[in-house]
Amino acid sequence: MATYSIYNNTALSAEGFFPIGVTISQADIAGNGRDYTFTVGGETRIVRVYWNPDTLNIYAIGLYDADEESLGEILETSIPLTAFEAMWFDTAQSGAEVFAFIFSGNDQMDGNDAENTFVPGLGNDEVFGGGDNGINDYDYVNYAADNRQHGITVDLVDGDAEDDVGKVTSRGGAPETDILHSINGVYATRHDDHLIGDDRDNEFWAGLGNDTINSGGGFDVIGYNGPETRTKGIVVEFASDQAGTVVGEDGETDTFSEIEAVYGTQFGDRFTGAEGYQRFRGFAGNDTFDGGEGDDEVDYRNDTRQIDGAGIRVDLSQVEDDGSVLVQGVNGDTDRLFSIEYIRGSRDSDTITGSNGSNRLRGDAGDDGIKGLGGDDRLEGSAGSDTLNGGAGWDTLDGGVGDDVLIGGIGADTDEDYFVGGLGNDTIYGGEVAQDDKPDTNWNDLSYLDSGLSGITVTFADNANRYGSGTVVKPEGGGTDTFYNIHVVRGTNGNDTFIGGESSVSQRFVGYGGADTFVGSKGVNEVDYRAEYRAAPDELKKGMTIDLRGGDTVTVTDLFGDMDTLTRIERIRGTETDDDIFGNDLDNRLRGDNGDDRLTGEDGNDRLEGGAGWDSLDGGSGNDVLIGGVGADTDEDYFVGSTGNDTIYGGEVTEEDNPDTNWNDLGYGSGIFSSIEVVFTPGERYGTGTVVKRGDNGEIVGTDQFFNIHVVRGTSGADKFIGATSPAESPVPQRFIGLAGADVFDGTDGVNEVDYRADYRAAPANLKKGMTIDLSTGNTVTVADLFGDMDTLTRIERIRGTEAADRILGNNLHNRLRGDSGSDTLSGGAGDDTLDGGVGADTAVYSGARSNYHVANNGTTLTIADKVGGEGTDTVIDVEVFNFNGTVLNLAEVINHGSAINLAGGMVFENSKTGEDVGTLSVANPDALSTHTYTLINDAGGRFQLASDNKTIEVKNGLLLDYEQAMTHTVVVRATDQFGKSVDQTLTVVLKDIAKETTAGTSGGDTISGGSSTDNLSGGAGNDSLNGGGGKDKINGGTGNDRIIGGSGQDSLTGGSGKDIFVFANKDTGTSKGTADYITDFSGRGGDKIDLKLIDADVKKKGDQAFSFIGKNAFTKAGQVRYEKTGKDTYVYLNTDSDKAAEGVIKLKGAMDLQKGWFVL
Repeated sequence: MATYSIYNNTALSAEGFFPIGVTISQADIAGNGRDYTFTVGGETRIVRVYWNPDTLNIYAIGLYDADEESLGEILETSIPLTAFEAMWFDTAQSGAEVFAFIFSGNDQMDGNDAENTFVPGLGNDEVFGGGDNGINDYDYVNYAADNRQHGITVDLVDGDAEDDVGKVTSRGGAPETDILHSINGVYATRHDDHLIGDDRDNEFWAGLGNDTINSGGGFDVIGYNGPETRTKGIVVEFASDQAGTVVGEDGETDTFSEIEAVYGTQFGDRFTGAEGYQRFRGFAGNDTFDGGEGDDEVDYRNDTRQIDGAGIRVDLSQVEDDGSVLVQGVNGDTDRLFSIEYIRGSRDSDTITGSNGSNRLRGDAGDDGIKGLGGDDRLEGSAGSDTLNGGAGWDTLDGGVGDDVLIGGIGADTDEDYFVGGLGNDTIYGGEVAQDDKPDTNWNDLSYLDSGLSGITVTFADNANRYGSGTVVKPEGGGTDTFYNIHVVRGTNGNDTFIGGESSVSQRFVGYGGADTFVGSKGVNEVDYRAEYRAAPDELKKGMTIDLRGGDTVTVTDLFGDMDTLTRIERIRGTETDDDIFGNDLDNRLRGDNGDDRLTGEDGNDRLEGGAGWDSLDGGSGNDVLIGGVGADTDEDYFVGSTGNDTIYGGEVTEEDNPDTNWNDLGYGSGIFSSIEVVFTPGERYGTGTVVKRGDNGEIVGTDQFFNIHVVRGTSGADKFIGATSPAESPVPQRFIGLAGADVFDGTDGVNEVDYRADYRAAPANLKKGMTIDLSTGNTVTVADLFGDMDTLTRIERIRGTEAADRILGNNLHNRLRGDSGSDTLSGGAGDDTLDGGVGADTAVYSGARSNYHVANNGTTLTIADKVGGEGTDTVIDVEVFNFNGTVLNLAEVINHGSAINLAGGMVFENSKTGEDVGTLSVANPDALSTHTYTLINDAGGRFQLASDNKTIEVKNGLLLDYEQAMTHTVVVRATDQFGKSVDQTLTVVLKDIAKETTAGTSGGDTISGGSSTDNLSGGAGNDSLNGGGGKDKINGGTGNDRIIGGSGQDSLTGGSGKDIFVFANKDTGTSKGTADYITDFSGRGGDKIDLKLIDADVKKKGDQAFSFIGKNAFTKAGQVRYEKTGKDTYVYLNTDSDKAAEGVIKLKGAMDLQKGWFVL
């Protein structure tokens, strides 16, 4: 097995090992070796071989540079020296063919971290590319050079698209399998191949034949300028974003999918794109590129690599009559472009001009001139001294390495350009060379974050003629940049220094990682930590504390843990999460951005901007501007009223918050003022008004103006609040919080709320209690607050109570009464009110009976409409108890449109006939609109039913109404109204006893019981159970197998037809012939039986003893049963004690001989 190894991080191909067509000198060396010396790519190299002197077969081949440093080595070969030289010097057309000749068996090849090309040849080989191949370094395998007769299948996935192991198998002939490691690129054969990519970036060079290419993730390329011999160009057509066909020599057709780029031949090729992004390379030849939909790129980087030529000249704004754009200057060819947005130039000096759309234009090597014209362009110069001009639009300009000139261009007032700093001495113009951008709106941005540098010094110049001018000194000879019209400079992750200059325009500094120094002694300067937050890894993303109060120079720990130094900085921009930012004695601008921020201005006339999130803004002394910002619908900002004449915006200066959800809050309870007067004013913007602030002596010490404010909180003195009508399109209520003091709340105009919850929270513990707030006594009422002060409320619609148990009564307006915490009592009175109990067991009070109101359950709320009186239609939330004129109901009883079902009457005699009335149904506390129907859910086992009037319960089966079995029965009734609301009730029906019953059964199996008097019971048909109870009863079972119990008293028992059982318990029959129960038709042979098991046969023994049958014999002991026949009757005698007298006698009609089996003993 031959082995091939590449050393010293050398990028090596077959042509670099065995060049063809160069001068090679030979010299034999000691040890049966020979050196072959040549020059390739300007480098001297030596191929050194050693052979076996006996066989003259080569066993080792090495490659060395001029210093005898080993570059690569082939070992364990066994090829004749003469054959090797003949192949290299005479036969081979390429170095790859020499490799294929050497590696014709089962071989191994090992690469390094550089970009290498391997030629495995025939056999079962294993190739190790080595390194972490990415977009710039690929390792290739070349199957185009070996003399194989069949195509191959290259599967770089081989079961796992994310690892670096692939497999190559032959598609015919002898089986052959190669294993590939860390291989990205493949040169295919001249036959029909199947090439399968993985999730890395892959590059496939398709040979001749009809190939199928299916790539995967990553940026994948098909190339047609490989080692195969072609005589004409190809036709490339994308049918969709990443799939299509390539038609080449003699109609060969390749089919591809998941491919982003196709590279052509040295002839005239035609490329047609589809939607999405595609990249094309045409190489030599007059090529045509039609990008179709999407943003497509034509790449000229390799044209001068293939054929020495000049840079390109292209102007995308100059369109020919056929709609094409011409590209000239590359190898003397002329290409035509249709619908191409992106251009990448050659490795020489290019001239590239974009269109008025958004282009990406890249110059690559050479001194390039690139113009973006209109649109939002990205211009990249790469190596060389380039001139980039963005023109109008939001452009990004990156000069790359070299002394570049970057010109942002003049566009619309909002066009802002972004410049990327690199190595070299660059000159950057935010606008034009001789014309500045508009300084108030065009914030041009210069960044060194991705430059590879560590630590720069940025100095803004004192220049009144051109704003934003200065220099950037780069470390370690990286050069010095000069800039104009730049607002923002972004540093590196090293220790940067930023120095502001005197300018009419503010200067913004972004430090990123490192211990940065920001000097703001001159000009107006801002340090921006938002960009640092965005660049930080996720584990470091958090809010910051930025405190400028410690003196002229302060330190701040940034997100990377580095200590920044800030001197006389006026402006701070926070992160995108929760920050604490404090100003100094300058006129600060503090911006919180996203997150729940706390901004404090301190001295100076400050501007505080909260941004998105729940922010707290305190301007401090001075005439400040506080801007809450517009965020999510639930973002609510809090503003602290302080000294000076401040302007407060709940949203943005020109944009309002969502008035329905963003409740912005302005508070004056810090103790600075003795009292305030708040006046909301009508206008086009909701929540607009003024606050007049008074000092200790009542003098006016400042007036604030506010916009988009819902809540104003007063002082501990006697404050006055006056509401106003909001714009019709935004009818927003105004909330007043008076705190301590005898406050006046005037709600004559607009919708106004007085909130005592804040009073409760601010009160000392000994004053925390519920309040009585009664608005029902007139337009103007007085309320004693928690501090003992008497507040005056005029035409107030809304009240929010304390966090204890409150009693709140509304007036004739449309009130909203909120109890908050505590067990509150709410009464809306007249008007359409909202009663919100909040937390606790709350009660809503209404003056009428429940039947006066219609209640609709809306899921989370109730609608309660007065249908009789004048209390209006209320919305009720979180209320658990309801008081209707003294009748207290729970929530379920209210929403079910009834609290119970009543049954008037409810009594009936036992054994009543069908249809006999039992009682009349009605619903207690019904809804005002309800009409109920009733359903008998449980009819007591078929005993009762609803009458035809649907409100009366009547008897269904009176035979089942047996007082002796049950004195009461229960039924379950459901009342349902037309709204589908229902209430179930269990009701009791009481039976009245009949002393002397005469009861006849039905044709079914009946159970009939008599009372204590003389009863006449008949079972009728069916298997009946008859119990006479007490008294002298007459019982007839009728047909069927009946169970007959006479009970106490002297009874007459008739079984009737069927197999009947006559059951006797203790003392159910007499002790003599004259008092015995009489069975009139006993037939043991017919299946009748006498059941005695309920009688204890021996009362002297513990437990229940059974009888023994002794026939006609005399008693000898307890527990015996005997019988005797007389002329017409038979008597059965029962002995339960030790004497010889019977304790029980049963008389049977007819003289008969009895058998033991006729008894249940």
